[in-house]
Amino acid sequence: MTGALTVQQAAENPSIQKETDKMSTRSVSQVSDEARSQVSTQPIGNTAQMRTFLIAQMEGVAQGTIEPAAAKAVTNIAQQIHNTKLLELKAAKLEAEIGPDRIKPVALDG
Repeated sequence: MTGALTVQQAAENPSIQKETDKMSTRSVSQVSDEARSQVSTQPIGNTAQMRTFLIAQMEGVAQGTIEPAAAKAVTNIAQQIHNTKLLELKAAKLEAEIGPDRIKPVALDG
């Protein structure tokens, strides 16, 4: 990426330090309100849309419009979605290999 800063360069950059200081003085509610206004209401239907959404979260954190904790929660949910889809793909592959009659669903109720 041309023009991208390393973490060390960003930490040493006085203008970035000033912006970081400004961000730290903003209230959580101010940041949360701004973040809510930037969240897309479009459903995420595929991995490309999920990547775009996650990148927007990262950019929001970098710009100070999204709290890092909120972005972390979003990425945790995205990871769970990914894990579930991966499990579904593995189950479908196994079903194709050994047949649907040999696979029993796992009960989640204890």
